[in-house]
Amino acid sequence: RRAVPGLDQLPPVGAAELATRAQRTLALAVIRSGGATPVSDDMPGKTAEEQRLNVAWAQLVLHYHAAMNADNVVIQVQLAEALASTEPERPQALGILRDLSTRDLMPTASGYALLAQLESDATLRDAALSRCRELGGTTCKA
Repeated sequence: RRAVPGLDQLPPVGAAELATRAQRTLALAVIRSGGATPVSDDMPGKTAEEQRLNVAWAQLVLHYHAAMNADNVVIQVQLAEALASTEPERPQALGILRDLSTRDLMPTASGYALLAQLESDATLRDAALSRCRELGGTTCKA
C-alpha cells in the first residue's frame, strides 16, 4: 500500500499496469483474509463491519477490473474467488467458473479447485477435481 498510493480508489482507464496489478493483489489479500487486510487508513478491517466493507470493496474492484479486461481469464477467476467469499454471490462465481471450464479456458488449477468447492453436481465436481490434479494443483479438494 505504501509503494503504490491510491490503491483504495478505482484507477482510471489507462492507469499504469503496476498500479492495477497491485490493486488486484490487494483485493485478493482482502478476500483471502476475510476482510482483515487493511485497504487504507480509513478501512483498517479491524471490526466485523469494517471487514464486510473491505470484502465489498474487493469485490467491487475485481468487478471493475474484470469489466475492463473481459478477455483476461486470470482476472475472471480472481473475480470468481472474490464473489465466492460471500454467500449471495456464490451462484455468480459458480457461473463464471463453469463457463471458463466448459470453454476449456480455466487458467489455473486453483480455479478448478474453487469450482469443485462450489459445484453441487457430483459428476461436475469430480471432473473439476480431476482437472485440478492434472494441472498440478496442490489444494485439489472439494
